[in-house]
Amino acid sequence: MIENGNVMTNENIGGIDPQEVIGGDSRNPVTDTTVFPYNTICDIVAYYDDGTVAYGTGTLYCANSIITAAHVIYDKEKKLWANRVEAYFGRNGYSSYNQLAQSTRMIIHKFYYNDANEEYDYAIVDLNKSFGNWIGYGYYKDINKAAGKEVSVTGYPTDEGYYYMYTAKEKIKDATDRIIRHYVDTSGGDSGAAIIDSEYGVIVGIHTTTVDSPWPWWNIGIRLNEEICNIMQAHQQELQQ
Repeated sequence: MIENGNVMTNENIGGIDPQEVIGGDSRNPVTDTTVFPYNTICDIVAYYDDGTVAYGTGTLYCANSIITAAHVIYDKEKKLWANRVEAYFGRNGYSSYNQLAQSTRMIIHKFYYNDANEEYDYAIVDLNKSFGNWIGYGYYKDINKAAGKEVSVTGYPTDEGYYYMYTAKEKIKDATDRIIRHYVDTSGGDSGAAIIDSEYGVIVGIHTTTVDSPWPWWNIGIRLNEEICNIMQAHQQELQQ
């Protein structure tokens, strides 16, 4: 892993192409962003030293850390970290939100930092506030049984005005050790949103991008595997000490 640009000694601590609405648009606005699980989801605004701003979505997986996409907080083309990340929880309009938290630490995998390997396009962002609710996480032990599972993606799509939460459900197309391909409708701004298993209500992936050829299109996320879940758990335990 890389922590704010510095190589970490512990190897175990381990805008992109726009996402697509596939066929008809099945996304629905979330009218009450103050109730669980929606109050664990934040609108991310990442500020860079060159004046650019990136938008994405994050989800609390413990009291004061969110999981999101690495490309939201680190520009792999410019080799540039965001200098500040703001996380707006329960946002429902430009100036309407429950809590505003700011980043205190950003962590991405060294393979994304060094090689821009999109199979490692995930990040952990520590916040300056603690929260009482968060979403659990897990992984499919048998990836061959992931296909056909219903999942949801909830985020802040840019084509709906940046500041409004939308949610949609669809099925997983298939999965590999590190990737989930799915049919959930998304758009730019949903980058980093949790892919949540509808049956168990836990995070199983992080939405990142799309494949628009060949037809039919599908969207792509990082699959939470045993390695990533162990990283998240170890980091959670570190914060509790």
